[in-house]
Amino acid sequence: MNIKYLKYLLFIPIFGILTIPIFGQYSLEQAIIDSKSNHSTDQIIKYNNSIVDLRLENISKSFYPKISFTGQATYQSAVTELPIELPGITINALNKDQYRIQGEIRQLLYDGGAISKSKEIVSTSNQLSNLETEIENENIRGQVINLYFGILEIKTQASILNLKKQNMEANIVSLESGIKNGILQNSELFELQAAIIVIDQEITKLNSIKSNIIKSLNILTNADIDERTEFEIPSQETNLNLNYNNKLIFKKMDLQKDLLAINQSFNETQSLPKAAFFVNFGYANPALNFLQNSFQPYAIGGVQLSWSLNNLYTKSTERQILKLSNNLVDERKNQITKNLDIQKEQYLNDQLLLENLTSQDEALLELRTKIRENAESKLKNGVLTSDRLIMYINEENEVKEKIALRKLQIIKNQYLLDHLTGNYSK
Repeated sequence: MNIKYLKYLLFIPIFGILTIPIFGQYSLEQAIIDSKSNHSTDQIIKYNNSIVDLRLENISKSFYPKISFTGQATYQSAVTELPIELPGITINALNKDQYRIQGEIRQLLYDGGAISKSKEIVSTSNQLSNLETEIENENIRGQVINLYFGILEIKTQASILNLKKQNMEANIVSLESGIKNGILQNSELFELQAAIIVIDQEITKLNSIKSNIIKSLNILTNADIDERTEFEIPSQETNLNLNYNNKLIFKKMDLQKDLLAINQSFNETQSLPKAAFFVNFGYANPALNFLQNSFQPYAIGGVQLSWSLNNLYTKSTERQILKLSNNLVDERKNQITKNLDIQKEQYLNDQLLLENLTSQDEALLELRTKIRENAESKLKNGVLTSDRLIMYINEENEVKEKIALRKLQIIKNQYLLDHLTGNYSK
C-alpha cells in the first residue's frame, strides 16, 4: 500500500460535501463504546468474575476440616456369646438392640494436587466465558462499523445531489433571463425543473434509507441519535500491524488448549494417593467395649491413606484424547487463519485499487467540470439544449460522488482491516 499517497489522499477535502457542525456530533468511536455498554459486556464479565471468586473460595474450603454426625438404632437376630460357663462368674449376653450416635472430624492432609487443579479449571473456564462475551461484542462492533459508514455514504450521496440541484437552480436563473430576452424557449426551462424534481425524489429515497440505518444503529448503541445527528468522518490512521496476535478467537483457542491440559492434569491427580487425619467420637451401646451392655462415650483417631488405581486403566486413552483434541483445535485455527488471510488480502487489494481510481477520478473531475462550465455558457447563448447540459452535470456529479465514496471506503476498509486482525483498541 502506498502510505505516502494515502496520507495525501485523505487530506483532500471532502468536508465541503459533508459539512459537520459542532452541535450534535456523533463519532464512530463513541458508537462502538455505546454498543459495548448497551450490551452490558463489562457487567457480564464482572458477574462472571464474582461467581468464579465464590467458586474458588468454596474449592479452597476443601482443605477445611470436615465434620459429620450419624446416628443409628439396630436390632439383630443373634449376638456373640461365649460357649463356656465359669464357676462364680456371670457373663451377661449382649443386647440384640444396639444404639449409636457418632461424630467424625476429618482433615485432608494430601490430595495429590486435585484441589489446585480444580481451581485452575474454574479460572480458565471463566476466562473462556469472558472471551466468548468479548467475541460477541466484537461481532457487534463489526455491525456498528458497517452501519456507521452506511450512514456516511448515504449522506455523501445526498449532499452531492444537493450540490447538483443547486447547480441546476443556478442555471434556471440564467435561463429565465434568456427567456425574457427571447433568446431561449420555455421548454429548456421545463427540462431543468423536471430534473430537479427527479433529484428531490432521489434525496427522499436516500433519507428514508438513512433513517432506517440510523434506527438499526440506535438499537445497537441505545444512543440518542436521529436524522438531525451529525456523524463525524472517522480519522484515518494507517495501522501496519497486520498479524493476528490480538485476535480474540485465537486467544480463545489457546485457552481451550490450556483447559484441555489442565483437565488432563486433574485426571492424573485421581491416580495419586490421598491422606487424611480423622477422629471418630460418639456415645453408644455397646461402645468400643462390646462386652459392656451400657451406654458409654468413646473416641478413636488416626491417619487414613487411600489410593485408587482405577484411572490407570484409562490413562493411556486419556492422553490420546488430549493429543487429538489439541490437533483438532490447531486444525480449526489453521482453517480460520486461511479464511482471514483471504479477507485481509482482499482488503489490501481494494485499498490499492481505491487509491488508484481516486487519483484518476481527480483528473477526470477537472475535465468534467470544464465541460459542464462550457455547456452552461453555450446554453446561455442558445446553442445547446438543456437536456445536454443535464447530461454534463450528471457526468460531473457522478465523478464527484465516486471520489467522495471512495475516500470513505478507504477509511472504512482500514477500520474493517483492523477489526479483522483484532488490532484495535479494546
